[in-house]
Amino acid sequence: MRRSLASGQTEPLAALAAVFAVGVGLAAFAGAVPVPAETGPTDPAAVLQEVRQAATSDGVLDPAALARVDSIPGGWQVNVTLETPAGRRHLGAPPPERAERADRTVTVALAPGVLAPGHLAVAVWR
Repeated sequence: MRRSLASGQTEPLAALAAVFAVGVGLAAFAGAVPVPAETGPTDPAAVLQEVRQAATSDGVLDPAALARVDSIPGGWQVNVTLETPAGRRHLGAPPPERAERADRTVTVALAPGVLAPGHLAVAVWR
């Protein structure tokens, strides 16, 4: 069996050209992919996510934990509303009509071992 010394080798110039082509392709792809807008404290979807994460453990929202949610700095106001079969709970001032809103369905612990569907909503305004 005869072995070739050139098998498995590539010309250095061809290898550099291939690396350059891959780099240009990645740069073009990164430039073509839209970058989502930066979410700040005024984005109600981001606020809703933060409130939900702060008051949720193992996928179940604890209504008592809503009171421990930090407020948003910078002059923005937030209203958090939780509706369950047991009633409605509001945190914060009543929102004006111009407030931006976001909401989602959550699982709520009404008592130890008692879970129910709930509706969590936030309103953000200045």
